[in-house]
Amino acid sequence: MSLWHADWKPLPDDRWWIAYLDDASRLVVNHGVFKEATTDNSINVLERAIAKYGCPREILTDRGTQFYASEGERKEKGVSRFESCLADKGIKHILCRVGHPQTNGKLERFYGVYDQKIHQFKSVKEYVYWHNEVKPHLSLNIEDLETPIQAFHRKKPPQQLTAHMETEVTK
Repeated sequence: MSLWHADWKPLPDDRWWIAYLDDASRLVVNHGVFKEATTDNSINVLERAIAKYGCPREILTDRGTQFYASEGERKEKGVSRFESCLADKGIKHILCRVGHPQTNGKLERFYGVYDQKIHQFKSVKEYVYWHNEVKPHLSLNIEDLETPIQAFHRKKPPQQLTAHMETEVTK
């Protein structure tokens, strides 16, 4: 819950996919598939993740127009709606270095595995489930072959875990 990664990825069928991934556990806290990669879709998927898990301290994104208001030759740097949304929630926005996708490497790796295994899944949703709840992640607790959801619950502060469990019971 200290840092979430976020980015958009094009899918082979001309749709776009966004995912928010917890840095410490590798859990995809939420994702969405859309016809267009927009700020509204970025915010909606984020708000659903926050409703389920709570606010992270920071979010790391690239400088895509869905997340960031760039400055140009004829304009000063403004504040995007995404940046305003984060500020309103007390979330710090961290930006990837320009031309350095490795900064968001955990999410890039997540997307890369999907590209390799796309033929094994009927949908993005099925892949996310497999990633979160079935496939052990080798950089987590190797002795117990921990999945991202297990790591997330193990690493989450007790007060946040209790709130999440209460939310799950009331659904």
